[in-house]
Amino acid sequence: EQIYELNTALDFFEKEFNNLDSRTKGILISEITRITGTFVSDYDIKNTFCSPKNNLTFTGFDEVLSKGKIVVLNMNIFEYNTLSKIIATYLKLDFQTEVMYYLAKNKAKTSAFICDEYDKFASKTDGEFFSLSREAKCINILSTQSYSSLKTTLKDDSSVKVIVQNLINKIWFRTDDIFTIEEAQKQLGKEDKEKISKSDYQVAGSLELLHTYSLIHDDLPEMDNDELRRGKPTNHKKFGQAIAVLAGDGLLTTSFEWLSLTDIDNDKKIKLISQLALAAGPQGMVSGQTDDILGENKKYNLEELKHLHAGKTGALLRYACIAGGILSDASDKQLELLRKYGENFGLAFQIYDDLLDVIGDAKSLGKNVHKDEIENKNTYPILLGVQGTKEALVEVLNNTENLLKEMANNDIAIDLFEQLLDYFKVRK
Repeated sequence: EQIYELNTALDFFEKEFNNLDSRTKGILISEITRITGTFVSDYDIKNTFCSPKNNLTFTGFDEVLSKGKIVVLNMNIFEYNTLSKIIATYLKLDFQTEVMYYLAKNKAKTSAFICDEYDKFASKTDGEFFSLSREAKCINILSTQSYSSLKTTLKDDSSVKVIVQNLINKIWFRTDDIFTIEEAQKQLGKEDKEKISKSDYQVAGSLELLHTYSLIHDDLPEMDNDELRRGKPTNHKKFGQAIAVLAGDGLLTTSFEWLSLTDIDNDKKIKLISQLALAAGPQGMVSGQTDDILGENKKYNLEELKHLHAGKTGALLRYACIAGGILSDASDKQLELLRKYGENFGLAFQIYDDLLDVIGDAKSLGKNVHKDEIENKNTYPILLGVQGTKEALVEVLNNTENLLKEMANNDIAIDLFEQLLDYFKVRK
């Protein structure tokens, strides 16, 4: 049952230096002894690194993993360069030991390993640790080094590639290191680390313009008749119904104007305009809203309710995923997977929204609750009950997590897509 063996710092030195000759080993032992001896002989160093016992706030990584404490290691690496590296390396090894101990005992929880100077004490064995941690989904690692800085430290390109590939949160590469960015993209599934262009912002902004239009019109008395949106009076309550209608009209048309003015390839531009119109029009959001209004006079079955939810906001969430694929030159297969993810996320969003209308409160949601039942709306809680709704949501989320595996197998970086699912707090 023991998954991994990493009990002491001695294991590290055996793995790293086992093939060294006795002279080199002797020099290392002597140097470590000399440096660590300064803890006793040098008052300044002792004062810096050895706090009085009653001032200690860190008692070991076991407490970090079990209680989620945050540890900040603050050392003057410029003044005590070698000493800082040794201390940091030993602490890293102690941390890895505790993580693997928890993993072997099936007690592993999500932890964080965040380091600003990781390249200073990176080792070839880190790739194995990161890989096993990632498989168990028990650790998130973030560092701020460039690919080339790790190569300089380890002097082993293959080891660096293994480490980089297994960093769950990847590395935030320095923007001034062009070679590093290009090389890293190859290792990280061709992720785009370049700056987001103005056109990218325009495409994203055009969607939010259209989304805001839909909210203004959705709040109107003829639609959902809401008086509160994001904790503030709805548009028609503050400015009057006529202005609210015109504001929505203006946002809708401006969204397509923004798309048409983007400085991107015309083929991409046409695809984006077409897909947004499809999502917002009679085959998307308008259809969903129509079903919602007509459903006030009848009770939908589950399939009809899913069709209703596939329109409305779900259609825009689907478009958001497709638009990202279009901008990044995704293949037809990748676009199809992105579309499926958008559909799943959109359905989960609507189910969760239905649920929050029953179990949520106006203060935290920023809108009135229990309105669906009052307005005789078709919702999951009304059809399935609260527990049935939670189970339906979990089923959609589980299906989406399975879809993520297929996305990863088709060279889609899934980190962000995984993080988006954390929005939904209902789990098994």
